[in-house]
Amino acid sequence: MIRFDSEGNSGFSMFDGDAKQMLGFMRHSGSVPGAIRAEDIGVALGNLQDALKAAISDKTETSAGSATADKHNDEQEPPIDLGTRAYPLVQLLESAQSNQEAVRWDNDNSIV
Repeated sequence: MIRFDSEGNSGFSMFDGDAKQMLGFMRHSGSVPGAIRAEDIGVALGNLQDALKAAISDKTETSAGSATADKHNDEQEPPIDLGTRAYPLVQLLESAQSNQEAVRWDNDNSIV
């Protein structure tokens, strides 16, 4: 688990793979720990939002062709979409941007 936070936000934790994917979307190396300076939040947020739009658009086009191929199995939960996974990070970045705060991330060993 990787925990994201800022000075004025209690933060949240995300699975490693998802967190590193989001860091990549923001055009960061994915190294942990890390941070984004307050003055760089706008660029990181824009990169994340652009990458999410592109990824969601690609997935929509891909799934549209296979939607008739198989029905959803009632015993399986549908996967959580990328926009939903990214929502807490987008909110954190928007809050940090408006408050001119840096965003940090580090390993979260408190969750076992």
